[in-house]
Amino acid sequence: MAAAIARTPRVQVDLARVSFIDSTVLSTFVNAHSRAADRGVSLALVNPTGHVRRVLSMTGILPTLSTPDSGD
Repeated sequence: MAAAIARTPRVQVDLARVSFIDSTVLSTFVNAHSRAADRGVSLALVNPTGHVRRVLSMTGILPTLSTPDSGD
C-alpha cells in the first residue's frame, strides 16, 4: 500500500474477496490512512462484506475509509 500511496493521488483497496481481518490488518489500514492523508492522497476501502464489514463498522474505521474523496 505504501508504494501505491507514494505514486498516485487515489488508492482503493478492494476487499471483496477478503473474508477475515484482525487487529494487525486494522492497524495497517489506520497507518496507511495517516500516511495517505499526510500526502494528500485519498485512501478508500471498497467492497467489504460479511465479517470484514462488521469489524470495520464496529471499530469505526468503515465510515472513515469507505468512500473515496471523489464521491464514488
